[in-house]
Amino acid sequence: MEGYRELMDIARRDSGLDQFGEESFREGLEVLCASLEAEAQLNATGEHVLRDLILRYLRQRLEVEHWYRLHPETEERPLEAPLFGVSLPRTGSTALSFLLSSDPGIRYLRMWEAQQPYPPPSTVEGPEPRRGMTNSVLADSDTANRYVPSGIDGAYECLDLMGLTFCSQMFLAYAKLPTYYHWLLEADLTTTYAYERRVLKMLQWGEELHPWRLKTPMHILYMDHLDAVFPDARFVMTHRDPSHVILSVATIYDDLQRHFTDHPDPLYVGELNASMWSEG
Repeated sequence: MEGYRELMDIARRDSGLDQFGEESFREGLEVLCASLEAEAQLNATGEHVLRDLILRYLRQRLEVEHWYRLHPETEERPLEAPLFGVSLPRTGSTALSFLLSSDPGIRYLRMWEAQQPYPPPSTVEGPEPRRGMTNSVLADSDTANRYVPSGIDGAYECLDLMGLTFCSQMFLAYAKLPTYYHWLLEADLTTTYAYERRVLKMLQWGEELHPWRLKTPMHILYMDHLDAVFPDARFVMTHRDPSHVILSVATIYDDLQRHFTDHPDPLYVGELNASMWSEG
């Protein structure tokens, strides 16, 4: 895989755009790319998938910044009192998200707009073409659908939006990345949440304002950073015996990583999840 600078150049060339916005994302991108190169032992499928994922996030940053150059007033619309799910994984939080998303008085993050946020949905005339596409790494596989409720219009996690700053648990699920994990655990995600807010404001462009309902298990590790960016946020948590949580989520990580490496390491996966979620 190319280095992070080369990947940025490819994203610029492919999109015809050249402004990535504020620079804090570069550190996460650099650490991620170095960890992938040195530690992940990706097979051909893994290298293809992770390269495409990184390029997608880079292109999407370029698109978000392009939108804001054209419509700087987007920043002025409020994003009030979002409700964040901050549960550990594998506790029924996705089922709760689907239930809460049925309330017409809230705005939730749909799968297709999380995976391709530009342009804002309100600007699209006619049928939404993104509903017929998916960028999910394993969206069509049994692995993706076996463990959680899913659906193209269903409530989706914040992981893709956090991926735009390359600070996302998602990468840890796909590959063995100990250096990236230890960096991420100590990282300041204030700028990650600020960029998520930036994207959410773009997504709500032209719509009647409703409180957002958002979730991902990773939030529980960064509550101070989340609260700094969303000081009026509200929180909801589901619960399950933590020993069952660790076993369940480690099984999913191991299942995922076997698609992307010929050298799976279930012991590492178990230790990673025990360490990470104990922090929560």
